[in-house]
Amino acid sequence: MGAKAGKRINAKLRFRIVGNSGPVAQLLHPLWIPRDDIPLMGNILKAIDDEVSMLPKVRLVVSGGGFIEICLNEHFTRKSWKSKGTLDKLTNLVSERVKPVAETLKGSMRDYVIGVDVFDKNEIGGGQFAVVLNSGEIKTVAWKSFPVLEEQNWLAGFSTRKGRQSPRIVATSLGTTMVLVCHDAQAYNHRNQALVNCADLPTYRAHAIREMDRVMRGSIPKWVFSLIHQIEKEESLKSFQSSYKQIHEDYKHRPTVVGSFGYGRRIQIPERLVELAQFPRGKAKVSIILEAI
Repeated sequence: MGAKAGKRINAKLRFRIVGNSGPVAQLLHPLWIPRDDIPLMGNILKAIDDEVSMLPKVRLVVSGGGFIEICLNEHFTRKSWKSKGTLDKLTNLVSERVKPVAETLKGSMRDYVIGVDVFDKNEIGGGQFAVVLNSGEIKTVAWKSFPVLEEQNWLAGFSTRKGRQSPRIVATSLGTTMVLVCHDAQAYNHRNQALVNCADLPTYRAHAIREMDRVMRGSIPKWVFSLIHQIEKEESLKSFQSSYKQIHEDYKHRPTVVGSFGYGRRIQIPERLVELAQFPRGKAKVSIILEAI
């Protein structure tokens, strides 16, 4: 469920909006469209924003992970991927590349939380980010801190202090908000926490969990947005459902958790899964489904 490169095809795109009331809209995208065409993805967001303007209660749109992709003609080693220097470089790159998209949305009355991945020439996606946009401005560029499985070998900044201190808390129109990039949500999952705590000595994952717990308790976000990279089958959401429920129930301020995702070809009706990607259910009542036709 982390960032993954794959074959991208050019296709005509359309979107449809399901639901008409609620403060949050979940934006789902197919995995096989050319997400490295940043002007195209920016134009799609502008077209979506024009339509969502007819739904005045929608104040924030959240995409899945990797809604936009940046492909670099560079090779990063495992060591260089995980360095603070690479994380700094990629964060600046994401800000630069996303500025035109932010400019496209400068007239919007809504906040956008958009997933952006960076791949090297070996198609490793070690740079995984969430960008929060408001009125043409980039409010924050947050990065993923908690890797899935072997992703620990190349996740940008992982094992560094900066990698654990992602600027994931941001003020949005909904109040204090936290953004989680894909597997970040699993840092709050009781099963993962138990597995990490089995180690004889604290691991980098354990340090990441402690930092993310500290931020959740200290910042008291009202909303948590989770940007999932890929859902290939309904079962892929189960671990996220557990994590979302535990985030809501483990903290006194009871944050609302809403996820969005990229979907695979076997997911024919992604709107069936939309309500599963939130806890409590029914808090996000609008979904925007991008389709290739």
